[in-house]
Formats: sequence, C-alpha cells, structure tokens
Amino acid sequence: MHEYEKNCTLIVPPIVGGSPPSSNELQKRLENPDDMEKCRALQELIIWMIHGEAYKRLLMTVIRYVVQSTSHKVKKYLQLYWEIVEKCDNDGNLKEEMILVCNALRNDLQHPNEYIRGSTLRLLCNLRFLKIIQPLIEAILANLGNRHSYVRRNAVMCIYSIIRTFGIELIPHATDEIEKLLLIEGDVSTKRNAFLVLTNCDVDRSLRYILSIQDNIPYMGDFVQMVLLELFRKIYRGYPHHRNTLLQLIVNIVQYGSPAIAFEGANTLITIGYSTSTNSIKTAIQAYINLLLTHSDNNVKFMILSRLSQITHLTSVLYLLQQYFILDILRVLLCTTSQSILIKILDMILSSLLTKDNCMETFNFLMKHLQTINSSFSNSSTQSEVRQLQQSQLTVLRSLHSITRKYPQITSQQLFEVSISYLGNNDAIFVNEVMQFLREMVISHPNLHSEITQKLLCQLVYIQFSKPIRTCLWIISEYKGHDKESIQKIVDMIYKLLIPLPLHIKCNHRTDESKIEKIENNSNVVTKTIILEDGSYATQDIINHSIENTSKIDNINNFNIDNESYLRKLITNDNDLLLIACLGVSLIKIILIPTYNNNEINLPIHTYNQALYMIVCFLKYSINEKSSGGYMNDTTRRLRQCLHTIKSIYNNIESGGSNEPTSNIIKLRDELFSTGDNLNFDNSSQTISQIGDEYEVQHEPIKVRQPFTTLNFRQLKEKVMLSGYDLLQVEDDIDQYEDPFKICTKNPNNTDIIDCNSLKRIYPITGLDDPVYIEVIVQVQQHDVLLELIIMNRANTALQNIQIEIYPYGNLQIVEKPQNINHLDPSEVVHLYSTVQVQSIETGILFGFVTFQLKPSGNSQLNTNIYSNDTVVLNEINIDLIDFISCKTIPPSLFRQLWAEFEWENKIPIHTFCTSFVHFLKFIMSQTKLSLIGVNPNDINDTDSYINKMSENSSFFAANLYSKSIFGEDALVNISLEKQHTSNNSNENKTIIGTVRIRSRTQGIALSLGDRIVSIQRKIPSDTSNFNCNQLLNINFIEIL
Repeated sequence: MHEYEKNCTLIVPPIVGGSPPSSNELQKRLENPDDMEKCRALQELIIWMIHGEAYKRLLMTVIRYVVQSTSHKVKKYLQLYWEIVEKCDNDGNLKEEMILVCNALRNDLQHPNEYIRGSTLRLLCNLRFLKIIQPLIEAILANLGNRHSYVRRNAVMCIYSIIRTFGIELIPHATDEIEKLLLIEGDVSTKRNAFLVLTNCDVDRSLRYILSIQDNIPYMGDFVQMVLLELFRKIYRGYPHHRNTLLQLIVNIVQYGSPAIAFEGANTLITIGYSTSTNSIKTAIQAYINLLLTHSDNNVKFMILSRLSQITHLTSVLYLLQQYFILDILRVLLCTTSQSILIKILDMILSSLLTKDNCMETFNFLMKHLQTINSSFSNSSTQSEVRQLQQSQLTVLRSLHSITRKYPQITSQQLFEVSISYLGNNDAIFVNEVMQFLREMVISHPNLHSEITQKLLCQLVYIQFSKPIRTCLWIISEYKGHDKESIQKIVDMIYKLLIPLPLHIKCNHRTDESKIEKIENNSNVVTKTIILEDGSYATQDIINHSIENTSKIDNINNFNIDNESYLRKLITNDNDLLLIACLGVSLIKIILIPTYNNNEINLPIHTYNQALYMIVCFLKYSINEKSSGGYMNDTTRRLRQCLHTIKSIYNNIESGGSNEPTSNIIKLRDELFSTGDNLNFDNSSQTISQIGDEYEVQHEPIKVRQPFTTLNFRQLKEKVMLSGYDLLQVEDDIDQYEDPFKICTKNPNNTDIIDCNSLKRIYPITGLDDPVYIEVIVQVQQHDVLLELIIMNRANTALQNIQIEIYPYGNLQIVEKPQNINHLDPSEVVHLYSTVQVQSIETGILFGFVTFQLKPSGNSQLNTNIYSNDTVVLNEINIDLIDFISCKTIPPSLFRQLWAEFEWENKIPIHTFCTSFVHFLKFIMSQTKLSLIGVNPNDINDTDSYINKMSENSSFFAANLYSKSIFGEDALVNISLEKQHTSNNSNENKTIIGTVRIRSRTQGIALSLGDRIVSIQRKIPSDTSNFNCNQLLNINFIEIL
C-alpha cells in the first residue's frame, strides 16, 4: 500500500455559515498557554481541515506548543489532528516533521496514564505509514504486558491492524506474544481480541488453544464463542480429523449459549450441513424454533423465518422440517398477533413444508387457531383490534382453502362443514372468500357438488351480502341432480324469503307516499298553545288520526322491517337489480332441471306458479326502478327472457305436456299475460304480455342457439371499417359467419344499399407505383376526424419498420398517431387508425411522409440481410370543414344586431350562367348548410314553399342566411344578385352577377364558407330542366335531420 494513500477515518457534520479563520489567528490561539483555548483552537482547526482547508504552516506550531500539553482533552484533539493532517509532501515522501510526531507518539505509548496509552494505540490502528509505525513496534509490544486491560486490548488490535496492513513479516514473533497473552489473560474482551488475531494469523495455534480449553468453552463469554464459530467455518474442511470435536463444541454452545450465539451457531451448522449428521441439523432447526417461541421481538422472528425459508432448498433440512418441526413452527402463531408473521409462516408452510402426511395435522391446527380467533372477537375493545382479527381470520381461512385445494380428499369434508357455518358472518370479505372457494371446488371437483349444494340450502337464509348470495344461487342452480322434491323445496324456500310480495321500492315508492299523504290530508288538525323553554308562547298543529285512518296507514306498512330476510332487505333497501336478475335466472334454471334429466316437465303446478309470481314481481320492481333505466335496464331485459321461458312452459303444459292445466292455472296465466289489473306499473299501463309483444315487434326474430355456443365479444375484436361503417357497432349476437358487408348496408326497410357518399371520402395518398400504397378514409365524429389508413405492400419483397408521420396545418391537432408496422409481406394489407382533433372552422390540411425499409430483391448481389431505407411523401389530405357546420336559424332582429357587431367580413364576387335566382339559392343552401332567416330549417315543406314564392321576374334578388358551427361560431351571409343581359352574335343571354358577404366573429368560419362558395359556384348547372332542385334540397335536409 502506498504511504501517500489517504483514508477517511473521521467524519464531522458540515459547517453552516461562517468563514474559515486565517493561519495567523489559529497560530496565536495555539500558542496561548491556556489549555482550554488550545482545545478550542484545535477543534476549529480540525473541522476546517476536514472541509478542505490546508493550514500547512500550522504543523510545526502544533508540534512546538501543543504536544507538550498534559491535558487529556488536548491529547485527544491532538490525536485527531495527527489522524487527518497531511503527512506527505508533493512528491509522496514523508515530511521531515513526522519524525518529531513519531517521537511524540512514542512518548504517549510510554505515558504512565492508561487512557493516553490506549487512545494512542487506537490511533496507530488507523495510520498506514510504515515509516511511522516501524519505530514504534517495540513500544507497542511492550504494552501487551501492561497491567490495565484497556491498554492490552488496544495493543492486541493495534498488532492485528499492523499485520493485516503490512504483513506478518513486520512483527514475526507477534503470534508468540499473542499466544502467551491468551494463556494468562483473564479479561474476556482482551481474550476475544487475542483469539481473533490467532484465528486470522495462525490457525494451528488457535486450534490447539481451543482443544486445550474445550471443556470451558460453553462457559466463556459470547465474544469468544462468536470467534470460535468463525474459526470453525474457516477450518472445517482443512482439518477433518478434528471435525467431530469441533462439531460437538458448536452443538454445545448452540444449546446452552445466548440467543445471538444460538442463531449464529445454527447458521454455522446449516452452512456445513452437507457433511454433518442429521442430529446436528436437527439441533440447528430446534435452535431456530426456540428463538421463535421465546423471543418477543417481531423483527427477530421475521428474520428467523426468512432464514428458514432460505434453507428449505436443502433436501436434508426440508425433510426434517416436514417430518418433525411443522407443528413447532405453527405454534409460533400462538405467541404473536403480528399479521406479517402470520402471513410469513403460512406462506412458508404452504409453499414448501406441506405434504400428504402432515396436511391433516396442519389443517387441524389451523382450524383450532381459527376458532381461537373467532372467540377473541368478544374480548376486543377497539376497532383496530377487530380489524386485525378479521384480517387474521381471513388469512387463516385462505390457508385452509389452499390446503383443501391441494388435498381435497383428505380435508374437504371437515372444511366444508366449518366453512359453510361461517356464511352468516358479518364480514363481507370473509363470507365472499368462503363462497368463492365453494364455487371453485364445485367446478374442479364435480363429485362434491351434491354435498355442497345440500349444505348451502340450509345456510342461504343466513347470508347477509349480495355477492355471496349470487354465488350460492349459481351453485344451487348449476347442480343437475336435483330431484322433484328438492326443486319444490328450493322454490318454496326462495318464495318464503321474499314474502311479502310484491316488492316495493322503499325510497321512491310514489304510490304508498301518495296514499299516506292522502290519508294525512283527511286527518283532523288541532291547534294548541304551548310554552317554550325560554317562557315564550307558541302555537303547535297536531294531526289527530282517526282509528280508521291509522289502520289504513298500518295496512300500507303491514310488516316489520326487522322481520325481513336478508335476501329481501338487499333487494328493497339497496335496490340490488343484479341480485334480482340472478334470482330470476336461477329460478328458471332450477325448474328446467327435469328437462335435462328426462325431457319432461313433471313438477307440480304450484311450483311453477310460485316461480312465475316471483319473476313477475321482479319484473315489476325492475321496471319501477327509474334511476337504473326502467324498461331499458339490463335486469329488465334479462327478466323478459325468463318470462318468455316460463311462458313456453305453460304453453307446453296446455298443449298436452305431462301435467294437464286446470282452470285455475289458465285463469292465473291469462291474468298475468293478458290483463293488466294485477300489474299497475308506475307511469305505465302496459301489461306483461304487451311488454313481451313489444319486445318481439321491435326486434328481429330471435335466433335459436345452443347454451354453450361461443359468444362473440365485439369489444375484443380488431376495429374494422367498411364503407364508412364501424363494424364494432354491430350488435353482439350477429352470427360470426354473416356477411359483414350486408350488415353495414342494412336499412330499416330491409333493403340492401351501399353508402356511396363514403366513397367520396377515400383519398389515395401514395401512388400505385410506390412500394407501399396507402389509402385514407376520412370520417367525421363530432369534434374529431377519424382517419382509417389502408396500407398495402406493392413491392415484391417484404417491408420492415413502416412508420407513417402525419402533420397538421391550421387549427388541427393529431391526437392519436398511426402505429408502426414491424413487418409487411408482399401484397399484405394492414389497417391503421389515427385521430385528428378539430379546434375551429378553418382550412385544414394534413401532410406527411412514410418511411420504410425495403429488402433487396433475390437477384441482387448485395447481402440479403441488409435493408435499404426509403421515404415516400404523402399527398395532402384536405379536411372538409363543412361537416362541422350545422343548419340553424335565428330571428331577423338578432340577425341585424349581430351583423352590426361582427367585424370579420369576407366579400365574394358572383358570376354564374345560372339564370334562376331560386335555383342558385337552393344550390348554395344545399352545399353549405345555410338556412334562410325566419324559416324553420327542419321543416322541408315550409322552406320549399317560402323559396318558391320568390319572384323570378325581378332583376334583383337579396336574401339573408345563417349557419352555426359545432364550436359555437356564427356565420351571417347576405346574398345580393342581379341579372345581366349580354348579346353574342345576335343571341341574347342572361347571367347572374352580384356579391356574397359573410360576416362572423372569428375569421375561420368566414374564410371557410367563402372558399366553399367560390369552389361550388362554377358547378351550378345553367339548364334548370336537368336539375331537380327539390330533390337535392330534400336529400340535404334528410342528412341534416
């Protein structure tokens, strides 16, 4: 090691504020004879030197005026100064002043005070300069025989630091001196340091010493035993003939040592476990277990559990843990309430230690622990304790479920009985965990379905939450083994849980509220004078109900809420429509179970009547729930299907099924399906039959499909555009083999049409001769423009890394850029999408380029793995901003007011060969979505008749028009025209000339409309006989509507 290498052995906090003192100031203070002033000066000098100040001139001052001080405090600061002062010059050689420093250190090593000797020895441990250490070796060795243990301890560590830094050659007889000291030393710390030196410098001497005192090792202190463990790990492989003796020593200190020694000894035994006996490994594991059971610190427990988890990969350790210690590990749960410790233990057991042999023991222990947690709820006084117990309860339950999933044949019977008994728990998460586990077991083990179903039937009445009830109904209805009696029992039980029927919406039941209000209005009101608390008088109105009115009110609320079942409370109090739909579907599935077994409807009519009555009540409740959509909510649609299904059952019975319908059945069916007396829906007089008929009329005939037919989820399919129609808008139940083009071109009259207008919005933006051909389909969606890019590889080789860059001009913003294409085979077509946001009505242009890598052809002599980069500039895409203008109108007075306020004006000259003012006006209105002032634009006949009243005989024409953009920009248009007569070769012709003035608050819409009018005025046909203005106008208004 170089003598000039620096070592940071002292750290002090930074200095906040202030400026460093000058060398002269510190020199004067160091020369002061007062020891306290010297201490303050040395302290300030040390701090500023650590922060970068040199103070090279003060070294000699310190040697002359500070070294001679006898104050212990000054000596301590002086030793810190020797530690940080620069000891070498610029060439790396030791300074000459260090000779004086070395002499001062020798004097301190021979000082009569033991503190100065010991602190000086500690200082020498941090010095790495051979020229300073070598003259002091004799004085250091002489301190090994000092009478104070503090000096001897530091002398041993100083020798160890010198040997580690410069080698044993510098002090060749050091081990002899250390061994002598070790044999006669009585201080534990000094003996530990000496033993550590021997262990690192001469292993044979240390081993010989250990064997000589092996009987006394268990009674030595922790320091010596810790070094012994380090020695054992170092020499275990090199000294096989002493291995058993040393191993027995380790076992003894692990069994009788302190917790720290036991932990380190167990780690040592596990580390060398591949070559030790099984008893040694068992001793180590037992040491871990004892620490877990006896130590109260959760951090220590977590550290030991982490260590146990790490050593489970060792086969010998894993076998012992599985066979002998799994219950001991589980007993740790009884000693702690920490949730992290609980999770750590259960994770370790479930992931590594659980076997077929010990699963039952583990299961029984966890079951007892779960019962202990349940009994602890009565003793918990705070909310935090209850929450912690609930978390522990849920964790243990999930562990029990994991055991049953792994070994269902061993533990399923006992767990089902216990788990189902917890369905009445008031913790929703806990109950849902139980129910989800039962559902999983039903799916994975169908042979358990019958037993689980029977137990759930007994516990359904005690479940308090919606999701577990829905899962329970699903499990019950999915079981196909129900016999006739059990089906009757299930339907009757659900009916009893729902009574009294029908169901009412408690928070929004207008009928009952109106009845109560009406009864209260008929009550007698009595006015009384009362005395308030402050002594003043006041009047009070008291409603005096008669006995008759009171009985009427009681008849409306004819049952106590506390007597309701949990199932009915969930429906009426929480308006749980999803639970209602689940009940309806489950009832239908249950009563149709016989059709799966013997294809017969052989249930009693009473059972069908109960199911029908409940479904009708559900449907009524769902329709009355206006906040969720009423007729249009999903629950209503689902219940309609249930109603149609049970209606088909009655039709089957009537047509000659296994049960002949009685007159009462027919009467009940007719009342439910044909009349509306029993079902007076809110704000509706529709009957159930009418609802079903209306459903059939408004929709196409229902396609009959099997229950397990694959469903098509359009949200998960690739977005495809066809002729401007988004295929994702196709209804979900369209058959996957149906022609998508027919789907897109359907109209309400069932005639197939093609959207020809969408063809006008297809723009080729590259050429057919380019390697990549791109077409874009522009579609307007409210404030956005959707670009569908169709990319086709026209080259003979594959294209890679295709990237399309599109940039806007005007008030356009690219919201979604097209995705990159990594690879495109020849003639392959890919659809990409990009979204452009329109911010105002101004001229909008999109431009850009496409970059790609083209692989050379096969005839090329170049390397075929090299791709050439190529770029194609895209054609401009003009955004037709007329799509963002809507046809509106305003009163004439407001038109004049706005005409005076608006500043932007765009004046457009008109010169056209069209001879009809009306023809010109209709064409302009149809192409620009302008409407006449004072005329309703939505009434086509009114607009047509108003325009036809205009005289064609006049030579002058004027009209005011108005339109408004979807961004709220107003456009005022004034058209002023006149007919001009021209003659050419004795033929007289008429033309229309004039101006169109457009005013707006902003410039954008005025310029856009002006550009539109300029581009279309040349397209107006001059022969009115070949132009059907009314048809054009009608088509325009149909599009607007």
